[in-house]
Amino acid sequence: MKKMELNKEPVRVLQCTSQLSAGGVQSFLLNYSAHMDKTKIVFDYVVQTDEKCEYDDIVEKDGSIIHHVTSMNISIKSYMNDLYKILKEHPEYQIVHANLNFRNIFSLLAAKKAGVKVRISHSHSNYAAESILKKIRRWVFRILLPLAATDYWACSELAGTCLYGKSKNVKVIHNAIETEKFLYSEIIREEIRKKMDIESKEVWLHVGMFGKVKNHDFLIDLFAVYLKKNPETVLILCGDGEEKVNIENKVKNYNIADKVYFMGKINNVCDFYNVADVMLCTSLYEGLPLVCIEAQASGCAIVASNAVPKEALWNENTIQCEDWNFDKWEIAIKTLLKCQIDRKQININCKHAGYDINTEAQKLEKKYLELYEGR
Repeated sequence: MKKMELNKEPVRVLQCTSQLSAGGVQSFLLNYSAHMDKTKIVFDYVVQTDEKCEYDDIVEKDGSIIHHVTSMNISIKSYMNDLYKILKEHPEYQIVHANLNFRNIFSLLAAKKAGVKVRISHSHSNYAAESILKKIRRWVFRILLPLAATDYWACSELAGTCLYGKSKNVKVIHNAIETEKFLYSEIIREEIRKKMDIESKEVWLHVGMFGKVKNHDFLIDLFAVYLKKNPETVLILCGDGEEKVNIENKVKNYNIADKVYFMGKINNVCDFYNVADVMLCTSLYEGLPLVCIEAQASGCAIVASNAVPKEALWNENTIQCEDWNFDKWEIAIKTLLKCQIDRKQININCKHAGYDINTEAQKLEKKYLELYEGR
């Protein structure tokens, strides 16, 4: 008989991640945790840093425990030994959920050695192996992963294929959101546009960290070309990161600094989906971007690269561009700007598409319990 049946303790799921700072994986974990019944499921965390992170206080206040281990960047062997010791000291962990993509195997091998029955590998990204060495490493991991994992999860079909190939039985777990939080508001739109003095402008939006993968270089090149024929357009950039200074310099070199707004890392990004006429997702690769789900919940039009999984774009006011041709992106933007849609109705569509966190958290909670009781 399971421990949960004897004393009604919740099932504690050990989530392996890099750290608890802002990021897509961390948002996924915190979002689901916040909407689960804590009498049934509690997330604890293994992080690869001793430093205090942005979300530490939030998860500890929520009843979670944070375990600190050696970073894999320092020593994979030490990481595995640290995790093994934690699991042996805490036999209550009978589900280990690895959220480290190709490095999932190291968490799950340690979990298998410690006797953990349920070992979940979760793919959160879809990216191409750029070098022969990385392609070989990916091939090796795919061969070895079945020795460690009992279950294969992914945020999208593309992310699943990226990590596991096409032969695995992969369960897709949606990156769900609080849909009500992103309900379109004309009042917020008008207030912020007035405050920024862009009331009559065509507004582009990009939300995401400033890193190579987000492809801000292409976005700025596209915007500079578009501005020549459409001077009443502005671009709002929400986020921070190592490439921000380079992009700021690029904007200055184009002499369009008065048209580009660097908002930094903000807590009210949901308001800017209301402000925007169109959001651009120019990423080189993505798992399943939460920003696309959020933007659609607000009814904001989206033009995205083909790196964004098709299942992340379900609304009629979204278009994918198959390449980096400026003319094609401009046509897509112009097409969407002509669309007349009910932005509040689209919020309901978001729920029907399977991205409402209240519904999806209940499904995941049920899945964890089934795995726990069935092994």
